[in-house]
Amino acid sequence: MWWLGVWGGMIGVLVAGWGDRGNEWGDRIVFVCQGDLWLMGASGKERCRLTATEVREEEPACSPDGEWIAYQVYDAARDVYDLWVMRPDGTEAHTLVSDARDAAWSPDGGRLAFVSPRQGSLDLWLTDRRGKWVRQLTSSPHQEISPTWSPRGEKLAFASLIYQRDETGRPIRCISVLYVRSLAGEEQAILRLEGQEISDLAWSTQDWLAFAVQPFPRKGLAYQIWRVRPDGSDLRNLSGNRKEAEGEPVWAPDGSSLAFTRFVNGRGEVWVMAGDGTARRRLTGLEEDASSPSFLPGKAQRAVKVFVQEKRMFGALAPWVGDREVWLAARDLAMMLGLVLTWQPEKQALKLRGTERTLLINLRHRAAKVNGEPVSLMRYPQLEGGTSWIPVRSVGPHLGWEVIWEPEERTVHLKRLR
Repeated sequence: MWWLGVWGGMIGVLVAGWGDRGNEWGDRIVFVCQGDLWLMGASGKERCRLTATEVREEEPACSPDGEWIAYQVYDAARDVYDLWVMRPDGTEAHTLVSDARDAAWSPDGGRLAFVSPRQGSLDLWLTDRRGKWVRQLTSSPHQEISPTWSPRGEKLAFASLIYQRDETGRPIRCISVLYVRSLAGEEQAILRLEGQEISDLAWSTQDWLAFAVQPFPRKGLAYQIWRVRPDGSDLRNLSGNRKEAEGEPVWAPDGSSLAFTRFVNGRGEVWVMAGDGTARRRLTGLEEDASSPSFLPGKAQRAVKVFVQEKRMFGALAPWVGDREVWLAARDLAMMLGLVLTWQPEKQALKLRGTERTLLINLRHRAAKVNGEPVSLMRYPQLEGGTSWIPVRSVGPHLGWEVIWEPEERTVHLKRLR
């Protein structure tokens, strides 16, 4: 079914239900156009309107598993933003968390970090994908904004804005500090800018942090896009000396390119560029006044989903695929399967104990035993940044679990062997 739509004086062809029947393998982009959410192909074509309400939807954020779009809605009566979610076809829209904004999905799609002033100043909070619980992550007198997750989900980056005020309370100077924070609460300041406001952080799967910078005090829109490594090295201005303001960067799921908004005379255009700032291409026209792009991943780039006995499971860290294996953090696998995990650092050995089987793996010698009997594994666990990663397809059967990997769906099923 097709129909004609008019936006900003421009007529375009929209496809009903295109979000379901389009190219599911290719990445798509959700964006804001005149207060509503739209969906388009990564080339800028095949557009579909997702919302048509009297309120303004802002700041869409697509879940890495491609199942949900989070966005914020301003409630004028309460003078607050609420965090909403909906399906990529525009259905099942509902409030997730009240008094919340600036959402960022964890890499597995199981949690969202968001910003809320509910305790006075803007702080970072955490909730699950159903909004059943919330947990405060930071408590600061400064404005802490724009959370973004590391590729595996073990860290968050965010900006802390420190304003100096005059005797009337008016902010006259800003110091921006970019932090990287572990979920255990350890923080490291990696960048400090004086007289600048940092916003719109985005962490790529290739381990770059992109963000927007604007001089303070503000004089109109003067954003520029920068990138930096999570340790604070290799800082680079991707906008160069362009006179147009550029902000709202978001990485493509494979980390090779960025979508962003270019502002001209107060109106927005959605553009894409390579991760180094080259190969720029415009996707929307100025007459559309489009902004806030977010990539909706195609099937090939979606987060790995884990099902145990047909139930969707989420861990602390995101599973990943490599070397013809599906890798889960050892603690997450133990939690999902009801196992007792023991780590012996001096031997570099880990033990996974269930009710009937105990698997002992020596990483140093690449040896394994089940109930004391030697066994051979196709792949052995890996140590990375203090985390033991388990090759599920190699290890699962030795623990009494059938492992079924569906590569096209990026889904792994674990079923108890009888």
